[in-house]
Amino acid sequence: MYATQVSSGGSTGSESFTITRMNQNGVMLDSMKIVNGGHGTTIGLEREGSKVYIWSNYNVVDTSGNTVSNDLVRFPYSAGATITGANGGITRYNKFNDKYTIPVIDQQNGLIAFRIKEVGDNSTVQLRNLSDIKKGVDKILGTVKVPSDLLYLQGFTIDGYDLYWYTGDTNSQAYPAELTLFSFKDGQIKKRITCDFGRGPDGRYEGDFREPEAVFLYKDPMTGKKSLFAAIATGTVGKRLAKVYAYHSKDNASKFATDLSSGYQGYALSKNNGYAKRLPDGLTSLSSYRQVGFYYMTTAETKNLKDHPSPGDAGWWFDVMPADPSGTVIQKLTRNSTGRDTKIYTRVVTSAGVGGMWVEVMTSQKLSWTNLPLKNGASNPDSDNKLQYAVNGGMGYIRGRVNIPKTDGVVFATLPSGARPSSNSWYQGCQVGGTTGDRKIAVRSNGEVAGLGLAVNDLDAVTYTYVNISYPLN
Repeated sequence: MYATQVSSGGSTGSESFTITRMNQNGVMLDSMKIVNGGHGTTIGLEREGSKVYIWSNYNVVDTSGNTVSNDLVRFPYSAGATITGANGGITRYNKFNDKYTIPVIDQQNGLIAFRIKEVGDNSTVQLRNLSDIKKGVDKILGTVKVPSDLLYLQGFTIDGYDLYWYTGDTNSQAYPAELTLFSFKDGQIKKRITCDFGRGPDGRYEGDFREPEAVFLYKDPMTGKKSLFAAIATGTVGKRLAKVYAYHSKDNASKFATDLSSGYQGYALSKNNGYAKRLPDGLTSLSSYRQVGFYYMTTAETKNLKDHPSPGDAGWWFDVMPADPSGTVIQKLTRNSTGRDTKIYTRVVTSAGVGGMWVEVMTSQKLSWTNLPLKNGASNPDSDNKLQYAVNGGMGYIRGRVNIPKTDGVVFATLPSGARPSSNSWYQGCQVGGTTGDRKIAVRSNGEVAGLGLAVNDLDAVTYTYVNISYPLN
């Protein structure tokens, strides 16, 4: 699904809009911004090969930033891109008028319709062949003069010679929410109905607010069965709900119910008889997967993920929590292991796919220790107190009794990735054996563990250092 939304930016006297691409369940996939593109009330969608092209109005602005005219344009949808008019990729077409004109497309029938804004916000809609527009041919197939009581436009769509016109202002104060079917063959109304869908579970519109928003005609390319989608916005400012309803032919009702149920987890823990869903093949980044749900990945699958905090360690459950109003979600990883403590990581991922740092949630005070090899002349005085490290709950730990050369700055061990401070070094004094005093120990972000200066009673009497350090990983 492609949706438009007025956005900031652009010239002072011109509007801009953003196109958001979503999957069938309304989960945002990506977006692009059209600077000085106008209000974005409707766009035309045309698939050509592997690309989707957008047909749209585009404002022409002068050096003072004021809109002086409007162009009909086509450009490929490009995730993350911003079109300013100066950059390439835009093709401009003759719309055979000098007024504000917005298009819709019926690609299966090779048609395009222009809504032309007349004086007093009245509308004329022209039907043309899409191929004629591309060739610059001025040929009108049909015209509809929209009555003045239907001028409050909220969207329109076409199907052959049928025009579906959606109108209505906020809470139907002056213009009721209506869908009207016109025929381009004679310009007359074929049907006109009032739309009252969109109520909440209590039978009222959330926030006592409703406004019609957009309509789209879908036809199944295999069966020819049709669905007319119409949207409604409800809810208070900052808590708007965008709801999409459909008038289905019978076969399409079951088609969309099946499609939706395959991607929707109606019961939080289940997809297939209580089993978590699997992640899609070829996924390389968890930050790019923001669809709300409960998932599972195998040990082998974790090795393909560049942003997994502990790849190859075990299988993991992966949970994506519902988003905030901006589309930001919480991701959580839980390790599948019965022989070790439960390990949990969590982080925030924005709507743009930018992931925060994984933070480990401490589930136990128990530490799992691993021997840390010594270097540069350091040694363990006995086998019972070898130098070891552990990680738990966002903290790193080092313990052991070590003979460290007395050279200031000697690096006597290196921590592996995942057990290092993320940015700053950590310093701590550790008691020495053989006399009274401390040895300053540094744990650096590159993993180096170094012995620095000594503050002791008798330097010659120093035998070993009791290394006993805890430090934050982040």
